[in-house]
Amino acid sequence: VRDFAAERLAASGEEHAVRAAHAVHVAAVGETFRGVGTPDPVVARVVALQAEWGVALAWTREHAPALHTRVAAALGLVLNDYGRAREAHTELGLAIERSGVTDATGGWAAVVRAFTAIALGSRSEAPLMEAGLAALRAAGDVPKYQLALEVAGVYWLFAEEPERALEYSAEGLALARG
Repeated sequence: VRDFAAERLAASGEEHAVRAAHAVHVAAVGETFRGVGTPDPVVARVVALQAEWGVALAWTREHAPALHTRVAAALGLVLNDYGRAREAHTELGLAIERSGVTDATGGWAAVVRAFTAIALGSRSEAPLMEAGLAALRAAGDVPKYQLALEVAGVYWLFAEEPERALEYSAEGLALARG
């Protein structure tokens, strides 16, 4: 059935538009995930699309690099939390290599890439964490920056730098309080 559907989609002349719309949807749902503490209905919605994560990543990796950055960034924490940190790390690395760390999407990708690195046992991506936070700060996306500060706090805790963890966590809390 999938092969038939893929053939029909290709024959329709709308394959690029349909696959791009699918990837945008997967990214939009993934962007609602906030890691630990995400409300159950949001988690259920994200997990319901689990079979689509790889499809969206693979297609965008090949055909839409800018959209790939958005999808990889949106799914980075999800993949990490569902035991696929290595896959997240790889996808985010490719996305950053192509798109850089110059806007909110690239900044979030960098923060999550550094976080997946520490989850995999590597402390080598601290500069990427800092670059990602700087990009998010400059972009003015306060909710995403606040989440990034929370992730950075956990990162620095895992990196055995509790003072830095406290610094970033406190800044995130101050933003949350308004």
